[in-house]
Amino acid sequence: MVYFFVFQSASRVKDEAGGVPIQLRQFLSRSTLARQGNPFKQWEVLKSEYPHLYVLALKHEPAIALSVPAERLFSKAGLVAFDLRSRLISAHLIQILFLSSIPKTLWYGGV
Repeated sequence: MVYFFVFQSASRVKDEAGGVPIQLRQFLSRSTLARQGNPFKQWEVLKSEYPHLYVLALKHEPAIALSVPAERLFSKAGLVAFDLRSRLISAHLIQILFLSSIPKTLWYGGV
């Protein structure tokens, strides 16, 4: 899908042999960014070299999804809703999980 947008925006700057935009072909031939690297900082460095791709990257760069908070929530839900509490209704489970997510410093006026 992103290729379609790149192709449309850079259609006047095509490589005649393959029909692929030059900027895209050059970018794809580069080495990849290290896993610890920041893609937004990397695009700031590359924006003068790939102006069309820079605009598209900022528009279509996916947000980095972290699974740790979701895993903690499911883990906490598993601790609260175990077999001995099988009569716990979902509304109460949601309330217990919400209350347990509040930091201890906010309970009792920060005492």
